[in-house]
Amino acid sequence: MCGFAGFYSKDEIDYSKVLQKITSAINHRGPDDTKYYLNKEQNLFVGFKRLSIIDLSNNGMQPINSFKNKYTIFFNGEIYNYKKIKDILLSINKSIFYKSKTDTEILVNSFESLGIDKTLELIEGQFAIALYDNEKFELNLIRDKFGEKPLYYGNINNSFLFASELKSFFNFPNFNNEISRKGLDLYSRFLSVPYPMTIFENIYKVEPSQIVNVKFKNKNYLIDFSSNVLRRKYWNINKSVIFSKNKDNFPNPEEIIEDNLRESIELQSYADVPIACLLSGGVDSSLICALYQTQTSQKINTFTVGFDDIQYDEARYANKIAKYLNTNHQQIILDKSKGLEIISNLSQIYCEPFADSSQIPTYLVSKEISKFYKVALSGDGGDEIFGGYNRYIWLKKLWKIINIFPKSIRKLIFNLLSKLKADNLNLLFLLLKKITFHFIDIKFGGQKLLRMSSRLSKVDNIDELFMYFISEWTFEDRLLLKYEYENQIIFNYDYMKQLNIQEKMMLHDTKNYLPNDILMKTDIASMSNSLELRSPFLNTKLFESAWSLPIEKKIYSNKGKVILNNILGKYLPRELFSRSKQGFSVPIDHWLRTSLYKWAEEILFDYDNSNNYFNNNILLNRWNDHQSGKANWGQSLWTIIIFNQWHQNLKK
Repeated sequence: MCGFAGFYSKDEIDYSKVLQKITSAINHRGPDDTKYYLNKEQNLFVGFKRLSIIDLSNNGMQPINSFKNKYTIFFNGEIYNYKKIKDILLSINKSIFYKSKTDTEILVNSFESLGIDKTLELIEGQFAIALYDNEKFELNLIRDKFGEKPLYYGNINNSFLFASELKSFFNFPNFNNEISRKGLDLYSRFLSVPYPMTIFENIYKVEPSQIVNVKFKNKNYLIDFSSNVLRRKYWNINKSVIFSKNKDNFPNPEEIIEDNLRESIELQSYADVPIACLLSGGVDSSLICALYQTQTSQKINTFTVGFDDIQYDEARYANKIAKYLNTNHQQIILDKSKGLEIISNLSQIYCEPFADSSQIPTYLVSKEISKFYKVALSGDGGDEIFGGYNRYIWLKKLWKIINIFPKSIRKLIFNLLSKLKADNLNLLFLLLKKITFHFIDIKFGGQKLLRMSSRLSKVDNIDELFMYFISEWTFEDRLLLKYEYENQIIFNYDYMKQLNIQEKMMLHDTKNYLPNDILMKTDIASMSNSLELRSPFLNTKLFESAWSLPIEKKIYSNKGKVILNNILGKYLPRELFSRSKQGFSVPIDHWLRTSLYKWAEEILFDYDNSNNYFNNNILLNRWNDHQSGKANWGQSLWTIIIFNQWHQNLKK
């Protein structure tokens, strides 16, 4: 696991000094070694930072050339089935001499021997690749199928840059790209800037399963996105889903899914360094840990984060699971002081504004694990692929109910609810939980009801309902200044006739929420601490097996991840993991009223930022409503606070 940063420039600049600056900006991604690639004939310069995981010797240092020098590769990630690829290469060419035992050397030789598309079809892994063709003078920027590893590219004045993080762009001479209003709008809705956009004009993200081909003609050539930058997909997730859906249902599905997951864990647990496991106490991470423990003769090493606020703390469940599995377990408590320390550094940790507050415990656990380990397994991807989010269950039912009422009636209901405080409604849901013997069990239900009720009065179909639900700020809020709003319904999978609404939501989240939020959060939080996270659920064979299952194997009788629960039940008593899903949330609502009050108010109403971008009257109203307890606007306020903090740091 590593990082790289490079540029092509027709300007006369001190390339050596610039290369050192943009590479040092990502030291945390590879603190073990540094190397520079200088192609003066093409004005192409690349810096590489190494985090040694496989083959710890100097032979594993990059860049690495293919055996006939057609390709030069810079590689961030892991190819889990690289030994299988090597066997294929040996079967067709036994004369290739391998200097190292790395997956990188096998990968670049496979690109030359089998071609780019065939190699990408065969490999299983997480990666961001910069592959330079020394014969065609072309650069291929390639990202893994699910979007686990980030990769950025774009123009700064007369130069073309590409890097593992935007921090390298900030260190390039005369960086002055404007903030993208469109990117800021999408960020305010989804808490992160979705691919292919970034928060800046003329800078982009390589999309999951995408190849961005950049042609270099000569050292004085100015790269133009409209003519010599080509983008294409090497794997179509929609086709993969439909192909899997059309398969005959296989017998013994639990056995197949467990075997696929075991195979993925075995591949991903290979390293020349010790490995740890994240254990939240939920089904996904518990299943990874339970299966991994049965596949090794030694105690596995597990970590969990607890909170000093009992409403948010799930560490007690993780501790019981770790005790039952007999792991080497460590618990880290996120108290207010640790939270404040991390929050004060968020704008330096994340290269783009990123407002999913679970970044705080994710960073903390990554920091603690990295003191002892370089690699850890996580449960990311289980919710999207196996139907774990609560919205997959109740949004469909909710639409059936609200569709009965005309908008005028819905608006009246909202007006009545808006007069109540969120905390009072939360108490109502706690009462309903007891009365219905846990049949109605929604964490912070009142807060969610109040938030949703204002939107239920406006929706015309279930697509809009879903988009409203996953959006923090909407176009109707008119938050941004100097911006032409459009009512864009991004969620529209009507062409996927074979899928029901729950499956469409799952596919949308796999394509969007997973790479833009979950995987971005974990990559930055972990790599900021020089830790590599691996996600066994993100495996092509497992993904296709999951999609070949009928929906009832994933979502049934108000429960998600049915098949994963059944598999886990073979290894853990159900009382240790059978409970409503909570997520990796933190008490932002409470903190903004207490320990973060002064800090947040100063940043939120930083008029140098806000006057340029946001309608301060809207922010003031939400701030006052939040402080009075009339409503919980913590997340929407947090979104603006994080942007302002990030923007302040950018201007320094």
